[in-house]
Amino acid sequence: MSDIVDSEKIPTNWVEYAEDRKIYVSSLNFATRDASLKEYFEKFGEVEKAEVKMESVTRSRGFGFVVFTESDVLDSLLELKHTLDGREIEVKRAITMKEKFSTNKL
Repeated sequence: MSDIVDSEKIPTNWVEYAEDRKIYVSSLNFATRDASLKEYFEKFGEVEKAEVKMESVTRSRGFGFVVFTESDVLDSLLELKHTLDGREIEVKRAITMKEKFSTNKL
């Protein structure tokens, strides 16, 4: 089996392919894991991926990302207040690292 990837099958923006469907979730309870994050956001639309960022196997960093299969759920979702695992969480549209560290901010 070859380890070579066919570059014609990879989208040109493969690193940011899901940015229009991705949210950033902060202020998570340290007990929140991928499964409960995904289960909560499935109420709003089909979730492709939900990931709580971890410092180690047992310690959450208190934030994560959710990628939906459709981008149209984001607008209504962002207007709501959310509580997960007994804690109010903050939900924002995810931005790329390029946007985050851009020097062209006004």
